[in-house]
Amino acid sequence: MSIETRRRIADEVMGRMRGRGFPVDEDGDFTQLIGRWVDGEIPMSECHRHYLARLRERRQQSLATETAIPMPVYLAPDMDVRADLQNGFT
Repeated sequence: MSIETRRRIADEVMGRMRGRGFPVDEDGDFTQLIGRWVDGEIPMSECHRHYLARLRERRQQSLATETAIPMPVYLAPDMDVRADLQNGFT
């Protein structure tokens, strides 16, 4: 397949994606992989595999950030909450 054909296909698909509200132009990883496919450097299967791996990495980073919530002062690990409950917070 020629570079021109690949570029036309990529432009059409990305246009449809933008039309459906998926901002593909803002994702540097995606556009870089598509560019490598258009240039004939990698097959689409490798492009797909790399992008899915990147999405998994992003998800894991997002989950790690979401769970790294600072502990409130009243639940700090050095406080003996049981003793406070037993003593009626005196």
